[in-house]
Amino acid sequence: MQVTSIKNKDKLKFVALCLNLFIISLSIPTISTLFVLFLPLVLKFFGYLRIPKYLLKSASISISIVSLILFVIINYYQLYSYGLDSQKGPGMFIIEIVTIILLFLTGICLDLQKMPFFPFNLVALNLSLFSGGIIWVFLSVAQYNNWNFSLIGIAIANRAVPTIWKGGTDLINGPSLDIFSYLGVSLIGLLVAIVPTPSLGNFRKLILFIGVLSLVFMSVYSSISLGARTPIIVFLVSLLTIFMFTNFSTKASKAKILRIIIYFCMGFIAFFASSVLVENFYEFINSLLDLGIGSRFASKGLETSRYELWQQVITQIPDFPWGGRSMIISAPYAHNIWLDQMYDAGILAMLLLLTFHIVQIRILVRFFRLDMLIKVHLFVLCTVVAFIGAFMQAPVIQANPVYFGISCFFFGSVSRFTTDAVV
Repeated sequence: MQVTSIKNKDKLKFVALCLNLFIISLSIPTISTLFVLFLPLVLKFFGYLRIPKYLLKSASISISIVSLILFVIINYYQLYSYGLDSQKGPGMFIIEIVTIILLFLTGICLDLQKMPFFPFNLVALNLSLFSGGIIWVFLSVAQYNNWNFSLIGIAIANRAVPTIWKGGTDLINGPSLDIFSYLGVSLIGLLVAIVPTPSLGNFRKLILFIGVLSLVFMSVYSSISLGARTPIIVFLVSLLTIFMFTNFSTKASKAKILRIIIYFCMGFIAFFASSVLVENFYEFINSLLDLGIGSRFASKGLETSRYELWQQVITQIPDFPWGGRSMIISAPYAHNIWLDQMYDAGILAMLLLLTFHIVQIRILVRFFRLDMLIKVHLFVLCTVVAFIGAFMQAPVIQANPVYFGISCFFFGSVSRFTTDAVV
């Protein structure tokens, strides 16, 4: 009886921790920032924070910590020195520095083996952090669309909406919101892993499946409204990587994976068909042609000026190695996380950020070699696809520093998980 009570208490603590992470990414002014600052205290109070000696002996983790901290300090020092983003003020710079470093260090210091639901707790914690941002974007877009949830008339011409928490005329542009949709559509990997079987014993799995499916649909809705193209690419690449990983790296059969994908596609077809039931058929067909995402694909396909921007920045690095936005490029940003930091803060900041991400590749390779639950592997794999899409297609840190902090928490938690598993 006492053992059961302790287990229930641990589960409640874990749920409270997930709620803390969820609120952080909801982007509620002041409140979300406070929850970032309280996160280490919550973990310490619950007994989930631990820094073993072997952790600091890991070269990969040591390099990750040093390179990220140096990057954040140098990057924001350069921004402040050059007077870039001066509307934020020094206080906001400090908050962003603390948020990014704190989320990464917290991820590394998680005592995952002491938490309930191991090893799935790695998924649960990161999913809680992702879902807050996904829901925030969805609510902001839905409010701007007057809560219209059909596919008719939801395309937003200027691809910008105010945050649901403030409203008003201060708009957030599409790329700053789309990056959360990448995380939403990439959850196809987790859906494939948790697809429920028709038995009463899988009730909790069914609830999880419905919850994750809802996040995917929210991201699809937001992507269509904002006329985003990259989330579709992330979705397709996620499907491809799932198929390759499950066929070449696990015991899952090809027929089972194909059947799951077919079921999921049927769900999407049913979602789109539901609009036909409430709208005139011809109006529905015509509206599909007017969707932001449809018109952008029809007029541009995958053509983008981003590659020209990358070339413009790269060719000017020898002339402007110290940033300060001295380069002459044809857009406000390079739409690439590394080149944008080159443009803003110079080559040193870019190289430190590159170092941090290159080290994560080594850690991820070790992670995927672990004998692990398929759902954990697929979640991490598809999340990496989503982050790569954001890093290569959006000015991530300029768009949403919290999103970058979320990616750092993810990499930190995977590093801790991998290090504990191989010790």
